[in-house]
Amino acid sequence: MRKIFFVSCGLLFLLGTFSCAHLGVAPEPLGPIFLSGSKDLTGSPFNINTKEWQINWKYKAAVKRGYNFVLYVYPEGDKVNYTEMVVSSPLPEGSGSTYLYKGKGRYYIKVRAKKIANWQVEVVRAGVSEPVTSPATFSGSTDTTTKPFKIRGKEFKLTYAMEPKGSWGGQMIAVYPRGQTENFVDATTVGPGTGTKVFKGPGQYYIKVQCTSVKNWKIDVTE
Repeated sequence: MRKIFFVSCGLLFLLGTFSCAHLGVAPEPLGPIFLSGSKDLTGSPFNINTKEWQINWKYKAAVKRGYNFVLYVYPEGDKVNYTEMVVSSPLPEGSGSTYLYKGKGRYYIKVRAKKIANWQVEVVRAGVSEPVTSPATFSGSTDTTTKPFKIRGKEFKLTYAMEPKGSWGGQMIAVYPRGQTENFVDATTVGPGTGTKVFKGPGQYYIKVQCTSVKNWKIDVTE
């Protein structure tokens, strides 16, 4: 009887171990990291244990002209190939969120601040659980990588609006499948005003916007 009991316990243990390995166990959420200042800063490396994560940021300029705020995210040990970059808008105050799809590693943040009264950065390391469903709207005035969104139909549309401020530079809108960081579906340089792009679905995607001299931009996702 005792042997049967030991065998049963052993089988239960093995089955439990197999189930956990097969289904996968969600990593323990890591706490947020906060950085702030008014000048250049290179932060200490930190861990990311999820595939996707988020950075919230804001700044306030000390002057009306000649200021600059640039946020870089680098893999630990790399000083050249940044994972993400955000450049200040033409406005003296700015804020926003950007999502990162290169996770599970160690990273650090570098801030370049010129004539900035104060800036703040929050690293949210809890991951991104659920995608946004269409219709969805994304907006901002600086570089942004959006939260993922889900398309159920056979196609979807991106309707964009770009409002320039000052000298105009090329604005890049790139659409990626969720989880991909190199192979985009489409990348287009757009001018001021409005326009529409049509893509094939279904699936999950995200948008990367790179812009200069934009007062504000908006992208509507519809099916």
